[in-house]
Amino acid sequence: MGYIRLKYGVEYNPHGTDSNESSGLGCLIVAIVIVAIISIVWSIVAHLYESGKVVEKTAAAQRIESPAPPPQVQKKETSQTTSKNNPQRPSIKVSTEANVSNRPVVVRNLLLRLDEAERLCDVEMAATTIERIRALPGEPAADIDDKLARRLGDLNLRRLFEFHNGQWVKPIVVKTGDSAIRIARENGSSYASVIKLNGLSDANKIRVGQKLLVMANPRFILVVHKRLRIADLSLNGRFFRRYDLLTIPSCKEGIYEVTSNTKRFLSSMKFDFSAKDRSELEMLLVEGAQVSVSEM
Repeated sequence: MGYIRLKYGVEYNPHGTDSNESSGLGCLIVAIVIVAIISIVWSIVAHLYESGKVVEKTAAAQRIESPAPPPQVQKKETSQTTSKNNPQRPSIKVSTEANVSNRPVVVRNLLLRLDEAERLCDVEMAATTIERIRALPGEPAADIDDKLARRLGDLNLRRLFEFHNGQWVKPIVVKTGDSAIRIARENGSSYASVIKLNGLSDANKIRVGQKLLVMANPRFILVVHKRLRIADLSLNGRFFRRYDLLTIPSCKEGIYEVTSNTKRFLSSMKFDFSAKDRSELEMLLVEGAQVSVSEM
Protein backbone atom coordinates (compact mmCIF):
# COMPACT_ATOMS: atom_id res chain seq x y z
CA MET A 1 0.00 0.00 0.00
CA GLY A 2 0.97 3.63 -0.48
CA TYR A 3 0.12 6.98 -2.01
CA ILE A 4 0.35 7.85 -5.62
CA ARG A 5 -0.12 11.04 -7.62
CA LEU A 6 -3.20 10.81 -9.84
CA LYS A 7 -5.08 13.22 -12.05
CA TYR A 8 -6.90 14.97 -9.18
CA GLY A 9 -4.11 14.88 -6.57
CA VAL A 10 -2.45 12.40 -4.24
CA GLU A 11 -4.61 9.44 -3.44
CA TYR A 12 -4.26 6.32 -1.44
CA ASN A 13 -3.26 3.19 -3.36
CA PRO A 14 -4.35 0.10 -1.60
CA HIS A 15 -2.15 -2.10 -3.88
CA GLY A 16 1.14 -0.26 -3.14
CA THR A 17 3.90 0.85 -5.66
CA ASP A 18 4.38 -1.30 -8.78
CA SER A 19 8.18 -1.86 -8.81
CA ASN A 20 8.08 -3.66 -12.19
CA GLU A 21 6.54 -0.63 -13.92
CA SER A 22 9.12 1.70 -12.38
CA SER A 23 11.99 -0.53 -13.48
CA GLY A 24 10.61 -0.82 -17.03
CA LEU A 25 10.27 2.93 -17.31
CA GLY A 26 13.91 3.42 -16.32
CA CYS A 27 15.16 0.94 -18.89
CA LEU A 28 13.12 2.70 -21.55
CA ILE A 29 14.66 6.06 -20.69
CA VAL A 30 18.17 4.62 -20.77
CA ALA A 31 17.52 3.01 -24.15
CA ILE A 32 16.23 6.29 -25.55
CA VAL A 33 19.31 8.14 -24.33
CA ILE A 34 21.67 5.54 -25.87
CA VAL A 35 19.84 5.66 -29.21
CA ALA A 36 20.00 9.46 -29.15
CA ILE A 37 23.79 9.43 -28.51
CA ILE A 38 24.36 6.88 -31.26
CA SER A 39 22.30 8.99 -33.68
CA ILE A 40 24.33 12.11 -32.87
CA VAL A 41 27.66 10.31 -33.27
CA TRP A 42 26.55 8.75 -36.55
CA SER A 43 25.49 12.15 -37.87
CA ILE A 44 28.87 13.66 -37.02
CA VAL A 45 30.79 10.78 -38.65
CA ALA A 46 28.62 10.94 -41.78
CA HIS A 47 29.18 14.69 -42.01
CA LEU A 48 32.97 14.33 -41.77
CA TYR A 49 32.99 11.55 -44.37
CA GLU A 50 30.97 13.63 -46.83
CA SER A 51 33.29 16.61 -46.25
CA GLY A 52 36.34 14.47 -47.02
CA LYS A 53 34.83 13.19 -50.27
CA VAL A 54 34.05 16.74 -51.35
CA VAL A 55 37.64 17.84 -50.69
CA GLU A 56 39.03 14.85 -52.59
CA LYS A 57 36.72 15.47 -55.56
CA THR A 58 37.73 19.15 -55.62
CA ALA A 59 41.43 18.28 -55.60
CA ALA A 60 40.94 15.73 -58.38
CA ALA A 61 39.05 18.28 -60.45
CA GLN A 62 41.88 20.76 -59.97
CA ARG A 63 44.43 18.20 -61.09
CA ILE A 64 42.43 17.49 -64.22
CA GLU A 65 41.95 21.17 -65.00
CA SER A 66 45.57 22.11 -64.32
CA PRO A 67 47.83 21.23 -67.26
CA ALA A 68 50.66 18.87 -66.42
CA PRO A 69 54.11 20.53 -66.37
CA PRO A 70 56.19 19.90 -69.47
CA PRO A 71 58.72 17.08 -69.03
CA GLN A 72 62.32 18.06 -68.45
CA VAL A 73 64.20 17.84 -71.71
CA GLN A 74 67.89 17.15 -71.49
CA LYS A 75 69.84 19.69 -73.46
CA LYS A 76 71.88 18.31 -76.27
CA GLU A 77 75.57 18.99 -76.36
CA THR A 78 76.33 21.88 -78.63
CA SER A 79 79.50 22.67 -80.44
CA GLN A 80 80.32 25.07 -77.60
CA THR A 81 80.24 22.21 -75.12
CA THR A 82 82.73 20.30 -77.20
CA SER A 83 84.98 23.33 -77.32
CA LYS A 84 88.71 23.39 -77.84
CA ASN A 85 89.27 21.60 -74.55
CA ASN A 86 87.14 18.60 -75.48
CA PRO A 87 89.28 15.47 -75.85
CA GLN A 88 86.61 13.91 -78.14
CA ARG A 89 87.76 10.49 -76.95
CA PRO A 90 86.49 8.31 -74.13
CA SER A 91 88.19 8.55 -70.75
CA ILE A 92 90.67 5.82 -69.84
CA LYS A 93 88.52 5.29 -66.72
CA VAL A 94 91.45 4.87 -64.39
CA SER A 95 89.15 5.00 -61.37
CA THR A 96 87.68 1.62 -62.33
CA GLU A 97 90.59 0.04 -64.17
CA ALA A 98 93.56 0.99 -61.98
CA ASN A 99 92.36 0.07 -58.48
CA VAL A 100 92.68 3.64 -57.32
CA SER A 101 91.93 2.83 -53.68
CA ASN A 102 95.02 0.58 -53.44
CA ARG A 103 97.43 3.26 -54.66
CA PRO A 104 99.64 5.60 -52.61
CA VAL A 105 97.88 8.84 -51.71
CA VAL A 106 99.77 10.98 -54.23
CA VAL A 107 98.99 8.55 -57.07
CA ARG A 108 95.38 8.18 -56.01
CA ASN A 109 94.88 11.95 -55.96
CA LEU A 110 96.42 12.36 -59.41
CA LEU A 111 94.35 9.54 -60.89
CA LEU A 112 91.17 11.08 -59.48
CA ARG A 113 92.29 14.45 -60.87
CA LEU A 114 92.73 12.80 -64.27
CA ASP A 115 89.21 11.40 -64.09
CA GLU A 116 87.93 14.88 -63.27
CA ALA A 117 89.84 16.36 -66.23
CA GLU A 118 88.34 13.76 -68.55
CA ARG A 119 84.87 14.48 -67.17
CA LEU A 120 85.36 18.21 -67.76
CA CYS A 121 86.83 17.54 -71.22
CA ASP A 122 89.91 19.57 -70.27
CA VAL A 123 92.73 18.45 -72.55
CA GLU A 124 95.49 20.52 -70.95
CA MET A 125 94.59 19.42 -67.43
CA ALA A 126 94.42 15.77 -68.48
CA ALA A 127 97.76 15.89 -70.32
CA THR A 128 99.67 17.62 -67.53
CA THR A 129 98.18 15.24 -64.96
CA ILE A 130 99.36 12.19 -66.91
CA GLU A 131 102.82 13.75 -67.22
CA ARG A 132 102.95 14.18 -63.44
CA ILE A 133 101.87 10.58 -62.82
CA ARG A 134 104.50 9.18 -65.19
CA ALA A 135 107.21 11.37 -63.63
CA LEU A 136 106.63 10.08 -60.08
CA PRO A 137 109.74 8.44 -58.58
CA GLY A 138 109.65 4.68 -58.30
CA GLU A 139 107.01 4.40 -61.05
CA PRO A 140 104.09 3.63 -58.69
CA ALA A 141 101.71 3.49 -61.69
CA ALA A 142 103.91 1.27 -63.87
CA ASP A 143 101.12 -1.26 -64.42
CA ILE A 144 99.04 1.31 -66.29
CA ASP A 145 101.92 3.31 -67.79
CA ASP A 146 101.33 2.06 -71.34
CA LYS A 147 97.67 3.08 -71.16
CA LEU A 148 98.64 6.48 -69.78
CA ALA A 149 101.32 6.97 -72.44
CA ARG A 150 98.93 6.23 -75.28
CA ARG A 151 96.30 8.54 -73.87
CA LEU A 152 98.90 11.27 -73.46
CA GLY A 153 99.93 10.81 -77.10
CA ASP A 154 96.35 11.40 -78.25
CA LEU A 155 96.12 14.51 -76.11
CA ASN A 156 99.49 15.86 -77.29
CA LEU A 157 98.47 15.64 -80.93
CA ARG A 158 95.44 17.77 -80.17
CA ARG A 159 97.49 20.18 -78.06
CA LEU A 160 99.76 20.68 -81.05
CA PHE A 161 97.46 20.75 -84.08
CA GLU A 162 94.13 21.89 -82.64
CA PHE A 163 94.96 24.04 -79.63
CA HIS A 164 98.32 25.29 -80.96
CA ASN A 165 100.06 24.96 -77.61
CA GLY A 166 102.42 27.89 -77.10
CA GLN A 167 105.33 25.69 -75.98
CA TRP A 168 105.49 24.15 -79.47
CA VAL A 169 103.86 26.63 -81.85
CA LYS A 170 104.54 30.26 -82.72
CA PRO A 171 102.94 32.78 -85.12
CA ILE A 172 104.83 34.29 -88.04
CA VAL A 173 103.97 36.86 -90.70
CA VAL A 174 104.46 35.98 -94.36
CA LYS A 175 107.08 38.18 -96.02
CA THR A 176 107.80 38.89 -99.65
CA GLY A 177 109.29 35.83 -101.32
CA ASP A 178 108.02 33.41 -98.63
CA SER A 179 106.45 30.07 -99.44
CA ALA A 180 105.08 27.34 -97.20
CA ILE A 181 108.13 25.16 -97.89
CA ARG A 182 110.58 27.96 -97.13
CA ILE A 183 108.72 28.93 -93.94
CA ALA A 184 108.76 25.32 -92.76
CA ARG A 185 112.51 24.93 -93.38
CA GLU A 186 113.37 28.21 -91.70
CA ASN A 187 111.52 27.06 -88.58
CA GLY A 188 112.87 23.51 -88.54
CA SER A 189 109.56 21.82 -89.34
CA SER A 190 107.92 20.14 -92.30
CA TYR A 191 105.77 21.47 -95.11
CA ALA A 192 103.01 19.04 -94.09
CA SER A 193 102.96 20.39 -90.52
CA VAL A 194 102.52 23.96 -91.78
CA ILE A 195 99.58 22.83 -93.92
CA LYS A 196 97.98 20.98 -91.00
CA LEU A 197 98.54 23.74 -88.42
CA ASN A 198 96.90 26.36 -90.61
CA GLY A 199 94.24 24.23 -92.30
CA LEU A 200 95.48 25.25 -95.73
CA SER A 201 93.94 23.65 -98.78
CA ASP A 202 96.40 25.32 -101.14
CA ALA A 203 99.66 26.47 -99.56
CA ASN A 204 100.67 28.21 -102.77
CA LYS A 205 98.05 30.88 -102.14
CA ILE A 206 99.58 32.36 -98.99
CA ARG A 207 99.96 36.13 -99.24
CA VAL A 208 102.32 38.75 -97.89
CA GLY A 209 101.23 39.99 -94.46
CA GLN A 210 99.25 36.83 -93.72
CA LYS A 211 99.71 35.36 -90.25
CA LEU A 212 100.61 31.68 -90.09
CA LEU A 213 101.35 29.22 -87.31
CA VAL A 214 104.53 27.15 -87.43
CA MET A 215 106.31 24.76 -85.13
CA ALA A 216 109.08 26.59 -83.31
CA ASN A 217 112.20 24.57 -84.26
CA PRO A 218 110.94 21.30 -82.76
CA ARG A 219 113.49 18.72 -81.62
CA PHE A 220 111.92 15.33 -82.24
CA ILE A 221 113.71 12.14 -81.17
CA LEU A 222 112.33 8.69 -81.99
CA VAL A 223 113.39 5.84 -79.68
CA VAL A 224 112.65 2.40 -81.16
CA HIS A 225 112.43 -0.65 -78.87
CA LYS A 226 112.78 -3.64 -81.19
CA ARG A 227 111.68 -6.49 -78.91
CA LEU A 228 108.81 -4.53 -77.43
CA ARG A 229 107.85 -3.41 -80.94
CA ILE A 230 107.11 0.13 -79.83
CA ALA A 231 108.57 3.52 -80.74
CA ASP A 232 108.38 6.50 -78.40
CA LEU A 233 108.56 9.97 -79.91
CA SER A 234 109.78 12.83 -77.71
CA LEU A 235 109.52 16.55 -78.41
CA ASN A 236 112.02 18.96 -76.89
CA GLY A 237 113.07 16.34 -74.37
CA ARG A 238 109.59 15.31 -73.21
CA PHE A 239 107.46 12.31 -74.18
CA PHE A 240 105.12 13.14 -77.03
CA ARG A 241 103.55 9.99 -78.51
CA ARG A 242 103.86 6.19 -78.68
CA TYR A 243 103.66 4.13 -81.88
CA ASP A 244 103.41 0.38 -82.52
CA LEU A 245 105.69 -1.54 -84.86
CA LEU A 246 103.92 -4.26 -86.80
CA THR A 247 107.09 -6.35 -87.02
CA ILE A 248 110.49 -6.39 -85.34
CA PRO A 249 112.81 -4.19 -87.44
CA SER A 250 115.96 -5.80 -88.79
CA CYS A 251 118.15 -2.72 -88.38
CA LYS A 252 121.02 -2.83 -85.88
CA GLU A 253 121.05 -1.14 -82.49
CA GLY A 254 122.45 2.37 -82.64
CA ILE A 255 121.75 6.06 -83.18
CA TYR A 256 120.73 7.30 -86.60
CA GLU A 257 119.91 10.63 -88.19
CA VAL A 258 116.95 11.24 -90.46
CA THR A 259 117.95 12.11 -93.99
CA SER A 260 116.28 14.71 -96.18
CA ASN A 261 113.62 12.22 -97.30
CA THR A 262 111.89 10.95 -94.17
CA LYS A 263 109.74 8.44 -96.03
CA ARG A 264 112.76 6.83 -97.68
CA PHE A 265 114.66 6.83 -94.40
CA LEU A 266 111.90 4.98 -92.50
CA SER A 267 111.73 2.39 -95.26
CA SER A 268 115.49 1.88 -95.23
CA MET A 269 115.36 1.25 -91.47
CA LYS A 270 112.71 -1.45 -91.99
CA PHE A 271 110.29 0.30 -89.64
CA ASP A 272 106.93 -1.29 -90.29
CA PHE A 273 104.32 1.20 -89.00
CA SER A 274 100.67 1.38 -89.94
CA ALA A 275 99.90 3.73 -92.83
CA LYS A 276 98.42 6.32 -90.46
CA ASP A 277 101.37 6.26 -88.08
CA ARG A 278 103.89 6.35 -90.92
CA SER A 279 102.19 9.41 -92.43
CA GLU A 280 102.21 11.10 -89.04
CA LEU A 281 105.90 10.41 -88.46
CA GLU A 282 106.78 11.64 -91.94
CA MET A 283 105.08 14.93 -91.03
CA LEU A 284 106.84 15.32 -87.68
CA LEU A 285 110.36 14.00 -88.33
CA VAL A 286 112.47 16.30 -90.47
CA GLU A 287 116.04 16.15 -91.75
CA GLY A 288 118.51 15.91 -88.86
CA ALA A 289 116.03 14.40 -86.37
CA GLN A 290 117.56 11.65 -84.24
CA VAL A 291 116.44 8.02 -84.20
CA SER A 292 117.70 5.69 -81.47
CA VAL A 293 117.29 1.94 -81.91
CA SER A 294 117.40 -0.33 -78.85
CA GLU A 295 117.39 -4.15 -78.79
CA MET A 296 114.99 -4.10 -75.82
